[in-house]
Amino acid sequence: MQNDIAGLEGLLRLLTCVKDKGWSEGYAEHVSRCQLQRNQYPYTEPLLSLRQTLDQAKGLMAALNNLRQHLGKEIRSLERRCVPLILEDGINRLPDELLAHTFEIGRFEEPVYDGEFSIVVSHVSGRFRRVALGTPRLWTGLSSSAHLDQTRAFISRSSHLELTVEESGYGMVPVPTRSFLEVLEPLSSRWSMLEISSGVTVDVIQSLGITNFPRLRHIALKCSSDTDLSSWCIPSLSTIEAYGLPFHGLDWVSLGSRLTSMTLRFDSWRSHSVDVITLSQTLINLKALRELSLFLSRSWATAIADQLHQAEIPKAQSVNIDTLTLGIQGSPAQSLVAALYDALSFYTAEEIRLAIEADGHIIPEDFLLDSQGVFFPHSSTIRLYVHGKCNMSDILVNIARHCNLTHTVYLDLPSAYLRETDEEDLMQILNSPIRHLYLRNCDMLDKWDVEELARALISREDNEGLELLEFTTCKMISEELLLNLQDELGPKLKWAL
Repeated sequence: MQNDIAGLEGLLRLLTCVKDKGWSEGYAEHVSRCQLQRNQYPYTEPLLSLRQTLDQAKGLMAALNNLRQHLGKEIRSLERRCVPLILEDGINRLPDELLAHTFEIGRFEEPVYDGEFSIVVSHVSGRFRRVALGTPRLWTGLSSSAHLDQTRAFISRSSHLELTVEESGYGMVPVPTRSFLEVLEPLSSRWSMLEISSGVTVDVIQSLGITNFPRLRHIALKCSSDTDLSSWCIPSLSTIEAYGLPFHGLDWVSLGSRLTSMTLRFDSWRSHSVDVITLSQTLINLKALRELSLFLSRSWATAIADQLHQAEIPKAQSVNIDTLTLGIQGSPAQSLVAALYDALSFYTAEEIRLAIEADGHIIPEDFLLDSQGVFFPHSSTIRLYVHGKCNMSDILVNIARHCNLTHTVYLDLPSAYLRETDEEDLMQILNSPIRHLYLRNCDMLDKWDVEELARALISREDNEGLELLEFTTCKMISEELLLNLQDELGPKLKWAL
């Protein structure tokens, strides 16, 4: 207790000096006033004074940490008491229209359309129920997994708004799903999103005569893509999710000017082959496409991965889209991935998100190259996640060498290592457009890796090196190390541990 009080008294004296004369002069005056009770070091000057000053500074820091610990405990206790009262007060002050909007946000955050969120908020209180029942958008998500009475209740509360419809069965369509579709048949003109888990369901929909969908903008087919939709009238379709290249009978000519988002998944269960040529030809015709996501999962029986003739694809990086998302999992043939990159080479995306989760015997960097051995992603922003062991230095050099548009790079590389970078490679990175580098979960980087990387890429000069290098949750990196580096290199180095 006495030591705590003595430490606080010393801290108060320091704060008084700093308040009167500023940090530099005030701290120097405080040091000159402090005299140790005894000389515990057998040193001569200047080492003796330096050690005494260091001890004083550590004592002040210990007092400050002790004070911070006690204040932190009080703050956490007060926060625990305040939070529910603040929440209650905020809800009471919130106008009904903003409360309704909050409910709508929560409903559209639901991963599945089972209506649980809408039901829960309508049973919290009398006010919540009144607002919820008066918010039609809260009741527009309909699922075959719900009881038919719930489906009818939701429809009655949804006014005349558009509906999202989810058929959640697999395999043979159960009787409840047919009954669910029979209830919705008169409302097909209001369907805006349709998710189907069974190919048989499409046959049931057509047998019920449900083929006209004037407002249907989004189809998610979570089963085989060998589904004939030629009899469907879907003039507003703009988003497709499917396994394999989707849907026989679609009017791809008219879709070319309307389809803005497409997500395709290829796996051994529902799509046995990847016809890269057909995929490329389809993408070339989708002139309005802004978002494209492709996922390759595990291996499959046959893989059509013939190299594309260069004359068949538009000029490299000649078509702009907003986002290109690629996911590679398991052990697809490297030639297939390279051919896929060739087929996508005409795109320049504002942002590319690439995730590689290869099996242990695969070299992840091999899945970053096209058929010519050129690093694939071309984008102003690259987000790269690699699950396996990989060389971060090579990845950075390849981005700098081949991606002349890239100014922001996010690397999430849990098993990455850093090799020594030679002068030529370093200059390649420094002379590239890369200005922001974010390293997340790079758990294998150690103290020496971080020091080498930061000193190589950051300069105190405004117009040299990276503008920002940020580390996030990298397990082997301490805050003390980063603080010391920031003292040396300046505010261009940031972190969130």
